Amino acid sequence: MRRIWMLMSVLAAVACSTSPPAEFYLLSAEAQRAASAAELSVGIARVKVADYLQRSEMVSVTDRNQLIVDEYHRWAEPLDSAIMRVLTLNLAALVGSDAVIHMPWTRASAPRWVIDMDIQELKVTPSQVELIAGWRIEDSVSSRMQASRFSVLRRSRTDDSISTVAADISQLLLELSEEIAGSLTVLQADDEAR
Repeated sequence: MRRIWMLMSVLAAVACSTSPPAEFYLLSAEAQRAASAAELSVGIARVKVADYLQRSEMVSVTDRNQLIVDEYHRWAEPLDSAIMRVLTLNLAALVGSDAVIHMPWTRASAPRWVIDMDIQELKVTPSQVELIAGWRIEDSVSSRMQASRFSVLRRSRTDDSISTVAADISQLLLELSEEIAGSLTVLQADDEAR
């Protein structure tokens, strides 16, 4: 009889225990609006993230080949969509243009400069965040690639808590946006000089 009571107590304790609630995080655009700039027409056609990042849970790295998937800390939106949204907002602010859009667009609203991006790695460790991305800018008028870059960006973590991951990644996306905005500005200036 005593075993039955112990078993019932254990089952009751298990039934009453709950998992912690999931917490959701957003990436944020961090760029400040440029005072004034030439009107650039820019579109982000695609942001592809590495397969291991295509999940709602946040992923961190303990060593070179081991990932930790945190089921209680999740992205509020698909990571590729979040990165596209943040890049769009950052670029619009950095180049001072309201004509920065992301796919889909109509033929009538097709932008002059089209960006295609591959996020190959996004590593989060307790001490740093690293972003490795390949990106290209195409001139939609000539359908020719005008710039192609490979960016490797790193920054120290604000602290080692999971709650700062989104802010740290947002800062790396700002740095990436600044690189792209610099290339766009040069391409636009060269085009206007012709």
